Amino acid sequence: MDQATDIQRLQDEIERLKQERDGLIPSVVTTNKGIQFEWHVAGIDLEMEFVSPSAVELFIDDNGEDSKEFDHADFQMIQESLNILRRKVND
Repeated sequence: MDQATDIQRLQDEIERLKQERDGLIPSVVTTNKGIQFEWHVAGIDLEMEFVSPSAVELFIDDNGEDSKEFDHADFQMIQESLNILRRKVND
């Protein structure tokens, strides 16, 4: 998969998430490295920081029970994190 395809897939995934449920629209925050999308709902803290066109840093915390951080997350990691968010919100 190339970078442009992964970026488009991520945009599509976030758009689907926004349409599935109200309140799952991420906050967009500027950082000293780039921009960050954040969700803080249902005990989940999910943050994706876009530090370059090809690098995404990912942090997910599930109500303090499970915390993970990745310096260079691929699309699969991001999608899995968004699915955790979906499951928690839909429970």
